Amino acid sequence: MTHAAARTLIDMGQLRERQAARALLDLQRARERRAAARALADLRHAQPEAQCAAGKRPPNETELRKGIPANFCVEEVPRSDGTRVDKYYYSPAGKRYRSVTEVKEAMERRARLRTFVFDFNQKKHTWKE
Repeated sequence: MTHAAARTLIDMGQLRERQAARALLDLQRARERRAAARALADLRHAQPEAQCAAGKRPPNETELRKGIPANFCVEEVPRSDGTRVDKYYYSPAGKRYRSVTEVKEAMERRARLRTFVFDFNQKKHTWKE
């Protein structure tokens, strides 16, 4: 239910005050979730290029497509036997990640929103993960 629709129903007397407050709270939560999702998408796609230290470089197009944020740095370390090259991904804070999967999991943990569960019938209100 939109804010305008809730207001119209209140004015017409078809919604009680409690129902209207619940509808408006649900609308506010939805707006906050959408705003957070947009902010996260903006962070992922519009980050400035990383300022990387010596031996590190910004992520290339392939790594960006895999989900590495543009402000991370990449370090390629050849193995001692020379058969492979290990890639390490560094966040702007300096935290090292060993795989694209690790980076994605860390980004998802940061993006989780805590929602406030409001119930008119309870005296105590809780946060829900």
